[in-house]
Formats: sequence, structure tokens, C-alpha cells
Amino acid sequence: MLSPEKAAAPARGAAFAEVVKALELVARAGWPPITTEEAGGWLLQLAEGTTNRNSCALTLDWQGGDPGTAVAAVEARYRAAGAPSRFKIVPGTKPAELDAMLAARGYREVTPSHVLVARNSEVHELLSPVGGPAVTIADAFDDEWLETCWQKPAELLEMNARVLARLQGSVAFAMARGSDGSAAGTALGVVSGNWCYVSAVQVSPTHRRKGAARALMAAIARWAMRQGAEGSVLQVERSNVGAKTLYAGAGYHHVYDYWYRVRLS
Repeated sequence: MLSPEKAAAPARGAAFAEVVKALELVARAGWPPITTEEAGGWLLQLAEGTTNRNSCALTLDWQGGDPGTAVAAVEARYRAAGAPSRFKIVPGTKPAELDAMLAARGYREVTPSHVLVARNSEVHELLSPVGGPAVTIADAFDDEWLETCWQKPAELLEMNARVLARLQGSVAFAMARGSDGSAAGTALGVVSGNWCYVSAVQVSPTHRRKGAARALMAAIARWAMRQGAEGSVLQVERSNVGAKTLYAGAGYHHVYDYWYRVRLS
């Protein structure tokens, strides 16, 4: 079982690749695709909409053969689904030349991001004394949670709602409220084995810089510990300096980077 300590300071080589694979599977469970198929050992995720997270090829496993043929097969499958071809590039992506091959085929690099991990007890210890608005945890979402988290057109909210409905196991929908009872922010926790995948940390504009994000993350950490999850993992875009500062203050440590290669035509 992967511990937070091992994830935060992994060995190199094959051991590091196993850490990456374990965390990628936790993330996959936290934002699941509609279906998953295999293509040359890669996991080809299929989902609706334009999201990267659950509509991309995960590239840690490879069965050999001609990578050009495998890439063409992935492209054909995405084309049949009416979606752009996407590959997620992580440390240990196989074959090693895949990223350069995709770039040569006209794929753009998008959404470079960090993967961070923390021990939930440390998150709780660091953030709970800070205070902030009251937070409640529910095992199901409602329209208010959805609309507070994502202020998007109705059809995109409905798409996200369908993703949330596919979540399995222990799930926490956290809601922070201001002193006037208004919705201040949201967070989502999904337990997978020894880990909690944290996402959807969103704070309403009128409630920012009042401790809502810290209160939400502390509440998710407490809840995750009650579910038996020692560690938490989250993903943050490299350009999101504010979020990275928040997570560093919550005890999160950088493990690795990833990005997507996307071909729009």
C-alpha cells in the first residue's frame, strides 16, 4: 500500500513509475470516464465534453509493437467518438519517445500541471487552527453545490453532474457558508484505497480571502481520515500560483508534473 511518505519522496526508476501509476489511478477514480478501453496497453478513457482529465489516453502501460500504429488507432477511436485525440504525458510514459512523437505529429502541449500529496493528519493540523466559515459534508450533491462549484452554462453543469453521479465508494461534497448563510465555496473528496483525491476547491468571489478554502480542505482531511485514508492527492495547473501557495501551506508536497498532448484535427 502506497504511504504518503513514500509518495512524497519516491525512489527513482521503476519504483517512481509505480508511485506515479498508483496516484494516477486514484485521480482516475476521482473523476471517472464513461468507458475505458485498451489500446496497446494504454488506457483509453472516453467521456463527453472537452475535459482533459477523463477523456485522454493514460500512457503508463505499454505492450510494445509499433507506437505509430497504436497512436493511429487511438486517433481513430477518438475521431469515431467525435472528440479530439488526447494523451496524458507523465514520468514513466511508455514508450519514452511518445511525447516527441506526438509533438512531431502536430499535437499541442496543454495544461501543464503538478501532482501534490499530503498526509491528511498534517493538513488537518496545519489548517484547522486557522478557522474560517462553517463547513458541512454531504454524501450527495445538490443544485446549490453544483452551481457554487462551477458557474457554467446549464449544459456544462449537467455534464459535470453526470461525472459526479459515476463516483464510487466514499465521496464527500463539502460546502462552506458565510456568516449570512450564503454559499461560500465547495470541495470534493473521493476515497480510493489509502488515498483521497481532492478536487473542486472553489470559493465564491464575495467570500475570497476569508479562510473558506482552508476550512474546506481541513474538513475534507478530517473526513478522509474517518474513512481510513492516510494521504490526499490533488492536481493543480502550473500557472495557478495562488492555489499552489494555498496547498503548500496545507502541507502538500510536489511529486511530479504532467501535461496533455492534444490534436484538434
